[in-house]
Amino acid sequence: MLEDLLMLAGKFADRGNYKMDCSVFFLLFHEIDSGNYQITILKERVGELFEPMVKLASYYLSKLPAIKS
Repeated sequence: MLEDLLMLAGKFADRGNYKMDCSVFFLLFHEIDSGNYQITILKERVGELFEPMVKLASYYLSKLPAIKS
């Protein structure tokens, strides 16, 4: 699952004008795929990589009007 997320993020970042280097995603993907990683360090690196995107998504989510049921 994490491998799928990293591959998808790398492909998205590689589309041209995205402001993040796609190689970071692909390097992490290959590291996981090869089995050459330490899980505690990997969690930290993935968290740091996605943190700016999570903050941006949270910001835009907070600007959406609430849906009334």
